[in-house]
Parts: sequence; C-alpha cells; structure tokens
Amino acid sequence: MEKVESSIEVDAPRRQVYEAWTRFEEWPTYMEGIESAEQVTDRRVRFKGEVGGKEREWSAQITEQVPDERISWRSVEGAENNGTLTFSESGDGGTRIDLRLEFDPETWTEKAGAAVGILDARIKGDLKRFKERVEERSATAGGARTAGRL
Repeated sequence: MEKVESSIEVDAPRRQVYEAWTRFEEWPTYMEGIESAEQVTDRRVRFKGEVGGKEREWSAQITEQVPDERISWRSVEGAENNGTLTFSESGDGGTRIDLRLEFDPETWTEKAGAAVGILDARIKGDLKRFKERVEERSATAGGARTAGRL
C-alpha cells in the first residue's frame, strides 16, 4: 500500500469545514479526477472518476464518523483505498485538516504516478481548492452555519 499524508489550514469554523467536506455530491467541483460522488446510504458513498488515466467506479464505506472531528473510510468495491481526515481547531477560529490516505496502485501507470508524487500533488491541489471554496462561502455567508448531510 502507498501512503499520502497532507494538511491544510482553512479560515472557517471547524463545524462549517466538516459539514462542507461531508457534502460528497460537491466533491467533483473541487476534486480533480472525480466525476461524480453519491451518498447512497449514511455509511456508503459511490464514486466515478479517473484513476491513472482510466475511468473507474468504486464505493467507500464510512468506518468511523465523529461529527466535526474525524471521518474514516475504506473502499468496499473498486479501487482499493482507505483513509482518515481529522478536523481540529486552529488559531483565530480556523480549522486544520489532516489527511492520511492509503491506496493500492493497480496498473503500471498508477504505480509510476505514485512513485513520482502525482497523487500527492493532486491531493494537495484538491485540498487547496476545497479551502478556497469553504473560505469563499464563509465570507459570503458571514460565517453562518450551513446545513450539511452526514
């Protein structure tokens, strides 16, 4: 299994950041390679996207969910991966996100991409776009809490 770890600071309250992250259907708007994400049950999310240059579909099972603090998952169908995101308060009412992802590259292209850090760069870009989206929404809403689906 390959591992990727990344962190980012978001200038928004932890609850708002967590709720934004758990709106899985919005992932394609800021995650490169994700074409669709659908929460099919409280604990299962179905994805369609591009992995290593190939169209893939996979499902993830949420294995642990502590609102505003942590969410963990593991794949149950398709591309093998698992991970954890933690959300912690940072200075001035902001939120720190720590991501730990493990995945099993299947093809030569995926293995080469992992070796040269392509997935790591993609994840950093996804987190940066997520941060920008949340901070923009926070600024326009005056930091008001928005409803989120868990």
